[in-house]
Amino acid sequence: MLKYGGSIQRTDDGKLRCIDSDGTVVWNVDVSSPILSSPVTINDHIIFADTSGRVHTVSCSNGLQVHDTLSFGAEIFCSPTVHGGNVYLGCRDSHLHKLQHIGSA
Repeated sequence: MLKYGGSIQRTDDGKLRCIDSDGTVVWNVDVSSPILSSPVTINDHIIFADTSGRVHTVSCSNGLQVHDTLSFGAEIFCSPTVHGGNVYLGCRDSHLHKLQHIGSA
């Protein structure tokens, strides 16, 4: 998980970054598409969606991609949610998607 009380910040210009408690940028990920929803964490992974319809999974510790990027082909504006080890999210294809165990290595 995030160390030393750090935080994860997303930007409208497609960046996700980890900021340490002293304000230092620990890592930065650029997905080149706006990230309008909040990321979630599960099992030392951060899961987030961008508006181009892609779902990304990166490591909390270094921001490196953990799983292949999933593409839904429709815009995603809502934040993913976690329940029972699964990740759920909706997108503009009018469906609720269940991503099983996406946070496991």
